[in-house]
Amino acid sequence: MNETTFGLVDLQLGPVIGVGAMATVLRARTRHGHPVAVKLLLPRHMANPETVAAFALEATVQASIASPYVPAVLGTGSTDDGQPFIVMDLLQGADLAHVLGTRTNGLPRREAVDSVIDACHGADALHRAGLVHRDIKPANLFLSERPVGPPRVMLIDLGIASTTIATSSEAAAPSTVVGSADYMAPECFDASGPVDATSDVWSLGVVLFELLTGKVPFAASPRAVPSALAGSIDVDAVTPSGLGEVVARCLSRPPPSRFSSALELADALQPYASNPKDTPTLVPPPPR
Repeated sequence: MNETTFGLVDLQLGPVIGVGAMATVLRARTRHGHPVAVKLLLPRHMANPETVAAFALEATVQASIASPYVPAVLGTGSTDDGQPFIVMDLLQGADLAHVLGTRTNGLPRREAVDSVIDACHGADALHRAGLVHRDIKPANLFLSERPVGPPRVMLIDLGIASTTIATSSEAAAPSTVVGSADYMAPECFDASGPVDATSDVWSLGVVLFELLTGKVPFAASPRAVPSALAGSIDVDAVTPSGLGEVVARCLSRPPPSRFSSALELADALQPYASNPKDTPTLVPPPPR
């Protein structure tokens, strides 16, 4: 990890640009004028040592992943009263949840596919580091503007991924239900198997369906059996049919029937992207 440490004297804090369950994110500048984002642990979590440790580990995890699809960590610091924060590259743009909120029926097909291909590369960077994100959803996919080239989707908020490796093997087992219900794979609910890269592939499939149609394939249910376990998806809502088959394979309930990696999913999506490959990837249909 970048061992640079910051104090508040090194930063000129600006407005709040985001508030989550664990932290507040502020716009800031370093003493050299470099724009950054500061993720500050909320005061109410300071009394929980596990949350403080998970926040610190999130910084370590994110800083160890060198990928253009994951925001870079520039260093860490703490306030005078010990409130920890993470200093990261400042992203310009909006998350995909916000983008979806401005569209009635989802995104244009190529825009949706390009976004998920970018997300696949971010997820792959985590998987190669031995991590599972466990909370891939539009709110954690940030459409970042760049000085040159089209916007790029960045995978953000690695807090749950950090928790996965911060706890014991029992705590990180699939019986621990973490994540957002609309996007969680069945094994995250019912302990039917390990939570691994294919669990993130499921989430990427849900995101793809939502970006293409404007709705999630499975609605979160207050019942004992979540819709992801009992419901079925309308693959015909996704066109062309080959792209629907890609979505269906992502959402195969047996994990071995899904794409084995995020990069395999990205490769299968290439024929439907803005710059498609010459030879489409054939996607076998999921088992009935």
